[in-house]
Amino acid sequence: MDRMKIVVLSFILGVVGLFIILFSVHLGTSVADTWLAELGSVSTEVYLARMNGYIVNFQLIGGILFGIGLFSALLFYYKMSISN
Repeated sequence: MDRMKIVVLSFILGVVGLFIILFSVHLGTSVADTWLAELGSVSTEVYLARMNGYIVNFQLIGGILFGIGLFSALLFYYKMSISN
């Protein structure tokens, strides 16, 4: 794979991860609202626990993607600077 493609892929992963982290509350609330609409009715505590779980899941996924993107971009930058 071309080095430039790897750097672009790393950048895309980092941006997608950052986007998911920044919008994790909105995404988690949306998924919890969809779950509630399908289920019908639950207690407030159950809804809030489910919503909090979804938000944390989105933050975790975003953090992993952002970390992979940042790490790989820095690694390839370091390798490119050594080879020059």
